[in-house]
Amino acid sequence: MNVESFLERLSGVRKTTAGWQAQCPAHEDRKASLSISVADDKILIHCHAGCETAVILEKMSLKPKDLFLTPLHKPAKPYIVAVYDYRDEVGKVLFQTVRFQPKDFRQRQPTPGGAWYWTLKGVKLVPYRLPEILKELSIFIVEGEKDVGNLVAIDVPATCNPMGAGKWRDEWGTYFEGKEVSIIPDNDEPGRKHAIDVARKLHYHAKSVKIVTLPEAGGVKDVSDWLARGGNKEKLLAIAEKAPTWEPASKGKPESKLKTITAADLEDKEFPPVKWAVPGLLTEGLTILAGRPKRGKSWLGLGLALAIASGGTALGKLKVERGDALYLALEDNERRLQNRLSMLKDPEHRLPRRLHLVTDFPPLQLGGMAQLLKWLDEFKETRLVIIDTLGRILPSAKANSNQFTDDYQFIGKLQKLAIDRGFALLLIHHIRKEGAEYALDRVAGTTGITGAADSVWVLDIGKPPANAILHVTGRDIETQEIAMKFDGGIWSILGEARDVLISEERRTIIELLAREGPLYPKDIGNHLGKACEATRYLLFAMKKDSQVVNTEQGKYALPS
Repeated sequence: MNVESFLERLSGVRKTTAGWQAQCPAHEDRKASLSISVADDKILIHCHAGCETAVILEKMSLKPKDLFLTPLHKPAKPYIVAVYDYRDEVGKVLFQTVRFQPKDFRQRQPTPGGAWYWTLKGVKLVPYRLPEILKELSIFIVEGEKDVGNLVAIDVPATCNPMGAGKWRDEWGTYFEGKEVSIIPDNDEPGRKHAIDVARKLHYHAKSVKIVTLPEAGGVKDVSDWLARGGNKEKLLAIAEKAPTWEPASKGKPESKLKTITAADLEDKEFPPVKWAVPGLLTEGLTILAGRPKRGKSWLGLGLALAIASGGTALGKLKVERGDALYLALEDNERRLQNRLSMLKDPEHRLPRRLHLVTDFPPLQLGGMAQLLKWLDEFKETRLVIIDTLGRILPSAKANSNQFTDDYQFIGKLQKLAIDRGFALLLIHHIRKEGAEYALDRVAGTTGITGAADSVWVLDIGKPPANAILHVTGRDIETQEIAMKFDGGIWSILGEARDVLISEERRTIIELLAREGPLYPKDIGNHLGKACEATRYLLFAMKKDSQVVNTEQGKYALPS
């Protein structure tokens, strides 16, 4: 190992006349108690707080032999020395920058199976430490993750972009709206160009933008080097305070540019596979389940949650993958939930621990969202979240506001959460009292609710043998009308509604025409043992339902 590699594993490193000082990793060190020097081709360390050398090396994932300097002529095998998580607004890891020694950087993204994919293709790119910088009013922007870490260590909020100089993106401006931004360039030409590029892209978003140039005496390379040579928080803030506010050479606001992707690039773009909570029916994203009161919507939602938490079969025939399920029963109590689950469960097995139930939940804007995010952080294998009902969390209408816009934005935030975290969010809701021919038009509230949803289910009254018809439509799901049976609290799928609801006589006619071809009403009546007039009446009804058609010869046939 060489001295540079050793020092890169420490925080708060600064140069001294005898060598270096750094924060000791073996104890909570705020005073840089660790001394480092070199003598006789060996690294010497001493903690002034009394930490033993073996303990310090263990915290650094090193062994005593690593204190001996590696001969310069012997090439070092690359190894990981640091990993930097890039997270979205709610803290989900999108990708990582990995630092190697000898010095090199590569990016990777997590896969559903827990492995890593060494590419950023298809990944949303964000600034480093995004959740933290969103909370700050004043931010320093530097060129690398190590620089960010050294600033954060002295309590200075900081960020950077992945992949180094020249990679700052225009769309990140919204993250810095109204903030005071100070940019510290590296002391080289690429660093100075990068600082100007970042300033130009943030100028029309941030409250103020400054380019903070550090003293160059002694050949200071970057902010980490400056800190190692005796720089500190007070000195940095004083330099930033004196720096002038940056203004672009041209005062005019730059012309906005339409962001496009070519069809050829889109064809080559790789997306992760769609995640299904219930195959073919309930996918990741937000789904509305609407129906009349007391029609079994809550039973349907609770049954789906139980199936997923158990890793069993949903709706009598759809095999589901096991995962955590969260059911917010905001119109129920624990006694009622216990009774319902006892009717739904397999009598030979206990209820699953991966089904989580909530009966008391604050409004999202008053702590509910924070509680939900914290729960999702803890249970990372969540496949389904059900909120029963939407009305219990939907904000009250505001005076002089556009209700469509309010509904669309509220549902849109929940939809984005479900997509970003990769789970299915089912919101149980009501339908209007007045009828409407189109299923979506029967959902209560403005069209902002259904417009922001990924899919919508409407539970309608059915005809024997079906208790209900489930109308399903959505962006990434095939439109369906499913005949459903409800028995003892348990919902099951009977099949496609048009196949299940057909009468026995109609079924016989369809099978007859499929076998014999076009026939006259009299021939069909003879086969059924029905009077000719009654047969004509039945055929007229079937024609109206598009089950049969007339030929030019006056015969009846199946639609082509």
